Amino acid sequence: MKPTPDEPLITTSADEAYAHTGTLHSSTTLGKFCSLLSRTSRAWCFAPKAAPTGQVLRTPDTCFTNISFAEPRYLQVPLSELAGVLPEYTPAPVDQNALTLRSGPVSSLRLHYVDMMPSTETPRGTVLCVHGEPTWCFLYRKVADELVAAGYRVVAMDHIGFGRSDKFGSVSDYSHALHVSTLQWFIRELQLTELTLLCQDWGVPTACSVLRRDPDRFARIVLMNGSVGKAKVKLSSVLNFLEWRQFAKLKGQHLDVGFVIGESSPGISKLEVQAYDAPFPSAAFKAGPASWPLLAPLTKSFAAFHEMELSREFLGTWHKPCMLIFSEEGTVDTLQQLIPGCVDEPVMLHGAGHFLQEPQGTEIGRQVAKFIDGPYGSRA
Repeated sequence: MKPTPDEPLITTSADEAYAHTGTLHSSTTLGKFCSLLSRTSRAWCFAPKAAPTGQVLRTPDTCFTNISFAEPRYLQVPLSELAGVLPEYTPAPVDQNALTLRSGPVSSLRLHYVDMMPSTETPRGTVLCVHGEPTWCFLYRKVADELVAAGYRVVAMDHIGFGRSDKFGSVSDYSHALHVSTLQWFIRELQLTELTLLCQDWGVPTACSVLRRDPDRFARIVLMNGSVGKAKVKLSSVLNFLEWRQFAKLKGQHLDVGFVIGESSPGISKLEVQAYDAPFPSAAFKAGPASWPLLAPLTKSFAAFHEMELSREFLGTWHKPCMLIFSEEGTVDTLQQLIPGCVDEPVMLHGAGHFLQEPQGTEIGRQVAKFIDGPYGSRA
């Protein structure tokens, strides 16, 4: 069932609630080990091969009918700006490319973002929201509503490969460096300064890499359900991640994004799950979500290992205000001990699932506004 233009996307009707299956993660340590072994062996034997490089796709706007939560805005990112992180990338001729409206080879990528302003003439500040795997800026709509109502400007970008931004067609076209470089270009292009950074999942290591490069643009940071570099965590958390990674590797570009979101977002509705499926009308569009879990550096041989260790070291010198909002035990204690700017206790939203912005978006917005307005958050 699709909503009409006047019907809100968010629904609380019981018959429209997403039906959780609980099959993304096993509930016991033994089950996690067995699941990990099974998924690893199947991924080794059956994981789909990556599509050829050189293709760029754009999700048709019709896929987002009735889903818009803010006016879509776009920037064109010149591929020349990403040359250093796409050394092997050569765009395919236009007749082999999904962007058939172009008159020649692709020279730039369309980047989608939203820029939500309060009704007051001068915003009280700017909050930059950075999403992770496998979401898009839609994830921050409830947070944004609360912050805008409190007088703040909210900016959120869709990473390349996600949401309404253009997408490479091959898993091998993606890297941690690509996402970091794109986010850094975006911040500089919009000339954003005095930022409150709000990030979650892969948005944490991505944004923290930018933070290390451009620290003067940020006044304070809020980290949610994510980590950077090595961290001491419980065995169950390690197994959860490896279980998820092998699941993603096995599925490849056939990853069921809606299922991943639904299983990790308590109380989400079917219509909201559809909004996360919308950017990916077919498997051809899913190279971005298929790639991100595999970029996590398990050993020093991974391309992102050194970059994340540098970011982790930098966080150890961050004395400006930092707030942690977590719904999972995971790495929260490690970050609390690492970052000097984390002087307050973490905000724990137990039971909110990995994508805590879904069930607790309004509360997160309130907590962030309180953090900025408070004596500690405002001292930056």
